Amino acid sequence: MPASRRILSVDVGTSFIKVAEFASTPQEGLLLTNFGVASLDLQPGDEASRPAAITATLRELLAEHRIRPGPATVSIAGQQVFSRFVKLPPVDPGKIYQIVQYEAAQNVPFPIDEVVWDFQLLSAREGGEVEAMLAAIKGDVLAEITGAITAAGLEVEIVDVATMAVYNCTKFNYPDLEGPTLVVDIGARSSDLIFIEDPHLFVRTVPVAGNSITQQIMKEFDLSFADAEQMKLAHAFVSLGGAYEAPEDQTAERVSKIVRNVMTRMHAEISRSIAFYRSQQGGSAPVRVLLTGGTCVIPYTDTFFAEKMGVPAEYLNPFQNVPVHPSVEAERIARNAFVLSQAVGTGLRSALTCPVEINLPPPQIQEDKQFRKRYPALIMAMVGLVVLVGVWAGFLHQMAKITEARSEEISLRVNQLGQINGQIAQVQEVIDRDEARLRQYQALGGKRTAWLRLFDTFRETLEPGMWIADLKATDPQGEVLAGAASLGNAEPVAGLEMRILAYNDRVATPEEFERIIRTMEADPDGEGPEEALFASVRTTRAFLRPFLRDASVRAALKEPIAR
Repeated sequence: MPASRRILSVDVGTSFIKVAEFASTPQEGLLLTNFGVASLDLQPGDEASRPAAITATLRELLAEHRIRPGPATVSIAGQQVFSRFVKLPPVDPGKIYQIVQYEAAQNVPFPIDEVVWDFQLLSAREGGEVEAMLAAIKGDVLAEITGAITAAGLEVEIVDVATMAVYNCTKFNYPDLEGPTLVVDIGARSSDLIFIEDPHLFVRTVPVAGNSITQQIMKEFDLSFADAEQMKLAHAFVSLGGAYEAPEDQTAERVSKIVRNVMTRMHAEISRSIAFYRSQQGGSAPVRVLLTGGTCVIPYTDTFFAEKMGVPAEYLNPFQNVPVHPSVEAERIARNAFVLSQAVGTGLRSALTCPVEINLPPPQIQEDKQFRKRYPALIMAMVGLVVLVGVWAGFLHQMAKITEARSEEISLRVNQLGQINGQIAQVQEVIDRDEARLRQYQALGGKRTAWLRLFDTFRETLEPGMWIADLKATDPQGEVLAGAASLGNAEPVAGLEMRILAYNDRVATPEEFERIIRTMEADPDGEGPEEALFASVRTTRAFLRPFLRDASVRAALKEPIAR
């Protein structure tokens, strides 16, 4: 088989689920490669179990027929979707959406923010009017269905409506239809009537279908729903009445009459719908009927409608222009063809441009699609970010190398300076030691000259004609220290005893002599008082020689002088 694109189609009916796998190729268009059909096994009114049943049934179908999960186009039963055909006034094409939005708000029987809706422009009418189809479904119902499908491992891409899928399937397989055509899709809970009259389209759903027959059998035979369904499958056919021979099996005869009664009710609904279509939509009576759906398999259904409506009635063949891969059994196709119209129409949505392309994806799926559309930009941004981070990482790495090299240089320099500092410290220690010695030497030198300075202080105080005749040192106790004999004595010099002589002709009176000696305490330079404090001055008035004056002076030093 040539290279192809794989397409998954899922039709979620009220009682059955159909999964079809197609290959879309330029040579063959849409090619059926695999499919599966299974019942949901739900009792009427058991809607709470529906999501779980959809998920479980889908998983079983995929596993049984070895169909790989992937992106899928989904069709939803027409009875769950509100459809309305409206005529739009002639307006500028740019304002079409605003007009349709207004019409949707006016016609949809639910708050517009609680539904997911879409529209399709169908055809232009006289006077510039445009016919449009509105389709809406409650958001929670849609989310429940798509959530159940997603839980089975499929990714919902498009949400189609079963009636539109049948319309697209019919247009693709019967491109040359002439005259108005009515497609009757008889399901389990409702039947969809699709009026095809180029360029017009009209859809109506009636509440008469296969379950109506089952419920009548339940009442007639007092059976459960499941048993009545089994009896319908085993004995049901449309009783033709009139000159036709009744069957010998009494059960089959009773069931056939029930089927005919239900089909008669359906015909009445179809007749009212045709009348509405002709009067309100300006359409024409159909010239043919195409039958599809699970209930149309009941024998003689085509004969019944052909007789009642007076036009040819035949079964819609969804594979008239859709080839089937040889690996798919022909018998299986023949047995299930009447329920695969929606699956084929849904598959066409993913392969070709179709006449009607209603799409009702839930908001979450729309957001995911928008996010996926931004993948390239996000990837480029991520690449740019990675490159930027790489550049910064390279820059930082280079800076780290430079910093490390600089740090090593600084560390080496610090070590060198540390060594130099150590050498300086050693030199400074030598200098400090030498300075200490110098201070000691300076102190010793000062001590060596202390006696000379002290002696000069006293000598300079004396007047001419006066002199120091004797000078003795005393200890702190006032005892005179002997000269050579006291060199080993550690006691310091604390005072002095002096003998001062003067010539009489130079010092007139004894008082003057004493005054001069007293001035030694008041030396103007301050050296005298700093060096010694005079304790007493004793003058001798009896002279051994008439020409001399004699005085003894005892002085205490402010600070003792060490020897």
